[in-house]
Amino acid sequence: MRKVVCLAVAAAACGGSSKPAPVEPVASAPPPMVVPTNTPIATQPLTSRALVARKDGTVDTYFGEKVADPYRWLEGSGDDVKTWLKGQNEYTAAFLLALPNLDAIREDVAKLARAPHTKWVQVIPSQTLVFAQRQLPDEDAPSLVALADPKKPETAVVIFKPDTAKHESIDFYMASPKGDRVAISISANGSESGDLHIFDTKGKEIDAPVANVQRPTSGGDVAWLPDGSGLYYTRYPRQGEPHFAEPDNWQQLWFHALGKTDDKPMLAKEVGQSEQITAEVDAKGNAIASVQNGDSGPIRHYVRVGGKGAFTLFADAKDQVALAKLGSKNDLWLVSRKDAPMGKVLHLALGQPLAKATVAVPASDEAIETDFYASDGLVEVNNAVYVQYEAGGPEKVRGFSRAGKALPALPLPDVATIVLPRAWKGGMLMAASTYTQPQTYYWISAKGAAETLPISLTATVDMSAYDVSRDFATSKDGTKVPYTLVQKKGAPHDGTMPCLVNGYGGFDISLSPYFLESRTPLLSRGVCLVISNLRGGGEFGEPWHQAGMLTHKQNVFDDFAAVLADVVAKKYTSADRIAAVGGSNGGLLMGSVLTQHPELVKAVISYVGIYDSLRYELTPNGATNTNEYGSVKDPEQYRALRAYSPVHNVTPKALPATLLVAGDNDGRVAPYNSRKFAAALQAAQTGTAPILLKTSSTSGHGFGTGRSEQIEEEALVDAFILSQLGVK
Repeated sequence: MRKVVCLAVAAAACGGSSKPAPVEPVASAPPPMVVPTNTPIATQPLTSRALVARKDGTVDTYFGEKVADPYRWLEGSGDDVKTWLKGQNEYTAAFLLALPNLDAIREDVAKLARAPHTKWVQVIPSQTLVFAQRQLPDEDAPSLVALADPKKPETAVVIFKPDTAKHESIDFYMASPKGDRVAISISANGSESGDLHIFDTKGKEIDAPVANVQRPTSGGDVAWLPDGSGLYYTRYPRQGEPHFAEPDNWQQLWFHALGKTDDKPMLAKEVGQSEQITAEVDAKGNAIASVQNGDSGPIRHYVRVGGKGAFTLFADAKDQVALAKLGSKNDLWLVSRKDAPMGKVLHLALGQPLAKATVAVPASDEAIETDFYASDGLVEVNNAVYVQYEAGGPEKVRGFSRAGKALPALPLPDVATIVLPRAWKGGMLMAASTYTQPQTYYWISAKGAAETLPISLTATVDMSAYDVSRDFATSKDGTKVPYTLVQKKGAPHDGTMPCLVNGYGGFDISLSPYFLESRTPLLSRGVCLVISNLRGGGEFGEPWHQAGMLTHKQNVFDDFAAVLADVVAKKYTSADRIAAVGGSNGGLLMGSVLTQHPELVKAVISYVGIYDSLRYELTPNGATNTNEYGSVKDPEQYRALRAYSPVHNVTPKALPATLLVAGDNDGRVAPYNSRKFAAALQAAQTGTAPILLKTSSTSGHGFGTGRSEQIEEEALVDAFILSQLGVK
């Protein structure tokens, strides 16, 4: 599966991701003008504020309660909406382009982004070649390349280079086991709606494209046969097929033989509207398909022994098998949460019933990571099993023999985010990154010696000038909530330090360590960073996740408020020197800050947020999220959603400075969320701080923009943060 639930925006907004959010090109922006700040926004002339959104009389009724929705018209795409958005973007561009020190900040951001270093990500070995996405210093987007040897970057051959003029992106790729061909899902304008293209290793497309394999709702996946003659792939309804009216749902698993046109459905009737599929094939042709009922929902697993016959169910949702992986000896490795909320590893011979499984690695007090979308958490490599654990945010990887005996610790850094090992030339390829070390690739020999590879990312900034420490806040119900504080060495703890605080808290996603170089335009100017590990994430396993989902979602907002209060109480900073940032589900979190605790921050930056919690499930991706948020069709869940839905809880008050960012092609969170929330906030603002909305026509859920646009976006956001926090 290649669906990234956590928004790929600026690193501070979403854990380990380093891909910035979309940017509105400024070439056509109006000349800068100074916006008055000494009178309330509501009384400023229209020429110096965004166009005021009209209200209509729309009212919905839920379980007898009437709920007004006066900005329903902003869900449309008519000329009135376009005119309003044009005014918003012009106002926002004018405000941001007039910020002090923007030129200096832009120069700093560009220096980092255009440093003379090649970037290598998603490095995946096959039996013969190592594949990677490589971005050269002068390129606007990464290309897919194949290396004969990762120790020799000069051996890289370009297989596919996205056309940045068309805003093309690589959604995901999968090389055949022999490494002689590769399947790539390609989409445009950040839509994440991709078709599959198959290339040889010289960059020649060798088969007809396969349409509709990837969508932002349930992602997409590919699994090759051992000989590369065909592949299993996910796809969505096509013209003339059932459910074509819902092209972003009803994912199925099909099989395609190269050069043929008679593709066959493998899992179709078994898969529901909002379910999503991952697939895997081993060297003997055994195949496994896992099906999750929406984001965060229960999972069931099917197997096809020897690549013959139909896929048969071997683990249902009630069995609580969170992850299933094929072993090397006609067997399965499973991560089960049954009677083990933190996870235990089971071993099972292929074709045997689940009841025959034995415990290979017992549960511990640390949670086994089970990322459905990337199939991470466990892998068998070179006759050993490696298991990934969550440790409150940082990750650990432990190795075990096939009999379950613990192996010596791997030579990797502590407090890191770790990419699980993959076999290569008798050893293993791995990667790790920390807050102060960029993603580093290691070749670990059969004897356990580690060699740093030259495809590792190169730091442009020496991060030794910054301290990284761990602290805890106490939430409303007494729960201890961890957070990481990054600051200049010797920074004063007298309440004067400006801070950028981020959070996410959802979908079992953990905010793990990530290299902070991209935040040095802020760090170097004395701003501290606070990364909070809230309930709803996976930092302490499924119990931590469940404590922040459905009717318990308010816990996430309380946790973040506790972190904001704690950094003030400990005199790291003060409320008038805090900016909060989040994206997607983290944007919902930012909505809670603005509606529940605006007094705790000076500024809010929110990317592609879910702000209308009562109507989100009506969107194509909404059905996949009801397992996480709940549904207005359930009375108890409705009451929880109504209590925190940001759009429905805006009241007139002095609000902090706010910048909302959205992409017109967002298939995960409907862009009207940002429009409606901006309109409500602008109408409610009684203070002097600006409420800004910035949209982009060439991006989606944080994807689809090139490096030039990313540089401008980061510079504008950083300048906004610094100006609001009083940093010169």
